[in-house]
Amino acid sequence: MFCRQLLEYLLQKLEYESLLPDKTIPLLMSAAEEINIVREKFLDGNQLERYSLARVLILVCYNQPSEFVSTISYFLQYSRDDQTLALLVRIVSGTITMHTPNDSPDINADTERYQNFIKTGVEYALRDAMLSDTTIKRYFVEGTSTSEHKTYLHYLCLNLITLLRWENSTRVVQLRSRWVSRAVEAAAGRAAAALCERAALVRVRAPCTPAQLDQMHTCHALAEVLDRIDMSGTKSPPPSVEVILKVVQATVKYFFRCLHEKDIMDKLRGVQTACRLLRKLCIHSKLARAVALRDLLETAMFREEKVFGSRSTVANAITAGKDWTNEDLLIHLNQRHGPMTQLTQSHTSVFHAGVIGSAGRHNSDNSAPVSPALSHHTELLMGALMACMDGDTGIAEGATSVSLLLVELVSPDVMYNGLPWPDEDFTKQVSIERELYMRGAVERSAVCRAWLWRAASARPALCVASALLRAAAATLLHRLRAHLDRHTNSAEMARERAALTELLSTMTLGQLLPHPLCHMLELAPELSASELVQVLRDCLWNYTRDHVPSPALFTGDSSGIHWRDPSTCKPPATYTDTLRLIIQKKISTLGHLYPIMFLNLEQDAA
Repeated sequence: MFCRQLLEYLLQKLEYESLLPDKTIPLLMSAAEEINIVREKFLDGNQLERYSLARVLILVCYNQPSEFVSTISYFLQYSRDDQTLALLVRIVSGTITMHTPNDSPDINADTERYQNFIKTGVEYALRDAMLSDTTIKRYFVEGTSTSEHKTYLHYLCLNLITLLRWENSTRVVQLRSRWVSRAVEAAAGRAAAALCERAALVRVRAPCTPAQLDQMHTCHALAEVLDRIDMSGTKSPPPSVEVILKVVQATVKYFFRCLHEKDIMDKLRGVQTACRLLRKLCIHSKLARAVALRDLLETAMFREEKVFGSRSTVANAITAGKDWTNEDLLIHLNQRHGPMTQLTQSHTSVFHAGVIGSAGRHNSDNSAPVSPALSHHTELLMGALMACMDGDTGIAEGATSVSLLLVELVSPDVMYNGLPWPDEDFTKQVSIERELYMRGAVERSAVCRAWLWRAASARPALCVASALLRAAAATLLHRLRAHLDRHTNSAEMARERAALTELLSTMTLGQLLPHPLCHMLELAPELSASELVQVLRDCLWNYTRDHVPSPALFTGDSSGIHWRDPSTCKPPATYTDTLRLIIQKKISTLGHLYPIMFLNLEQDAA
């Protein structure tokens, strides 16, 4: 008891002497010289030693700001429990309080000065932790490391998360000035760069260093640190454009890295964190929204397409080179013969289905159905895209932006990407190869098909993707005409019917086909190939050619919901007579649809 009282008296005397100007205290000078030994005692000393050393360290930091910065960096890197972090809070708050007493005439200047010291300490901690992860460690060489060992950057992030959690709880008085959040916000660019590097699937993993450990735990911790700070500028100055772009790009990489997680709960937690980050960034910045949407869509289509069940990579300028086989070369495609895509009144012989002497081309295994896990990945991607669109007008603008971007990425050039539909003969004589390419690109990409369905429900976003719908309709017309009725039961015809069903479903959901044209989806399974050609040409193609699918056709309200008024978009008889005649011809099987489709039209006409 006497020793404790003596120690307390000495510490109080030391604190009093430190306040005197130009006073040199040998004990503090010695502690500053042996600062490494003093700090190490915080990790393995008892409670009395740590408490006493904290008071000594406050005085050292009070006299030497450089030691204040290095102390913050050391504690953030090597603290392994909450008690040590609590001592860090005490040291920081004690040092600031000694420099900025309540009656100080320049309290704001001193507070801002020490806030800059704290920012520097956090930046040093990030830098040193990243360097430590590239240093060879003895326990890796000796093979004594455990599977639970974490990287130094991971420990640093865990300590920052704990401090941020204490700060957000508002229970710790010493943290109410938000000095932790402000310091981490200043280092957000460096943290985003670290996340971007570690979220990459292919990266340098030096042997015998922490870099060879599993990096996903570190990625999760870095993402949580970024998620806990304010990036909107409401509580502190908004981040710079450079920092916003770095965080967006790192978040997108982290999102796709989470999709490779084997544990479903870790995957979902990581995806939710990424979506929260994207939502917070995009709701206040249109630049962040544009960059995030483009990065998400480009990565999903061209770099991570296998995660979503896409059957092959769409050839594009941003993709790597591909080893083409003879079956993919145009010079060999020109030698094919068969019923597929023999364009009427055309001399082209491209895109046939067989080779003379080799029978028909074998179907690829890529036509296998997509597994539920890959479909789940597609839904997660759609959720991430929608997270970027939250806000007052975010969904309408964002969905339109994604649809425009999809057309840009899929189409091989910038020609004929407008909203109007040309004459059918134009596609047959000018742009059929382009339409075939675009349809194949969409069919191979599960992301494209999923987004077209999502855009149909986010009206009028589907209108700006008119070029993709036009490509599908044009190729269906020519392929169905080439089949005629001789190949009605073939596998190719079954695929064409499935593609037709998908096209009609999407256009109907997007309200591009008014009543009664929207009922073509119910008629299609009962029609022959020649009848399908008539319906597609006379009803779907001619109507969309004369009535351009435009966002101007849709009206919206204050909630951002858009729709097309059925009373103002009734199609003339020119576009419905073909449907009427076909139903009358097959009245025994399709008669139940006649009153649904035409009864109201006849009453209105009367």
